[in-house]
Amino acid sequence: NGVPLLPGMVLDTPGLDAGSEENNENCTSIPGPACDPQSGNVADGEGEGFVHIHRGVRGDTNLTLDFDWRNPMMRVSVSE
Repeated sequence: NGVPLLPGMVLDTPGLDAGSEENNENCTSIPGPACDPQSGNVADGEGEGFVHIHRGVRGDTNLTLDFDWRNPMMRVSVSE
């Protein structure tokens, strides 16, 4: 975004959602290791269609709150 990075800066960044699958927390639409690979967990194409800040996990379907996070997701510290 054009902001210069200077030594000592600390940046908190949000988790992003690729928008490629439906956010229903069902294993049938969750790619990755959170669900059994035999569950059909592939990107289902029913997502928003754009990248956006992820709102986290509710824990009311196949995913439990063990997989939840709240933003910020990553902290970047700039050093020399």
